[in-house]
Amino acid sequence: MNDAKGSIATHLAEGYKYKVVKSEGGITQLKAINFRVKDSDEGLLYNSKIYSVLNTNLIDNYIIKEQNDILSIGIITLPFKYRPQNKESFETEFNINTTLNYAFYHFGNASVNIQGGTGFGSVRLDELNSNVSAEYAVNAISLGFILGPMVQYKNVQFGVYSGVDIINNNSQLQWSHNGKLCFGLGIGYNLFKIDVGAQQKKQ
Repeated sequence: MNDAKGSIATHLAEGYKYKVVKSEGGITQLKAINFRVKDSDEGLLYNSKIYSVLNTNLIDNYIIKEQNDILSIGIITLPFKYRPQNKESFETEFNINTTLNYAFYHFGNASVNIQGGTGFGSVRLDELNSNVSAEYAVNAISLGFILGPMVQYKNVQFGVYSGVDIINNNSQLQWSHNGKLCFGLGIGYNLFKIDVGAQQKKQ
């Protein structure tokens, strides 16, 4: 294998991470995880290259490392929400959301994620925030959408979110916060992980 600058590795260096491209006929094809500095010595040797290695040369010279989980599904509730528009309010009505989590940084048993989701909840409608009079105040079902950063430790999640809530029949009820931005803190739990494969690490 060669590139424009004629860089080729005669052996695979220790301590680098490789993905297995294919393994058959006693030969395994490995591709290194790209080095960020493309013009570095390592980048010239390994980036965008696939090396074929005899399986007999791999025995006792590698370890398998499972890839950190990147995508997962969870549930989260926001115990309170702050609505800054018009007559600002803090709400503690029930809500539950299903979320998709993307982990972009791992440390120990924890990870930092971007989390987005949707779910159902309830909002209090009264004379202060809608056309509903005080004696007929009701809890209306709402459809919510949230997005925000989240920290997960093991399976427990804590995040800060922005989002919107929408109620049905708002043309009559005239809820002042319908479809408008709100903010909240959330507590949740990771339900299951989405498998994206494994990495091979050369020892």
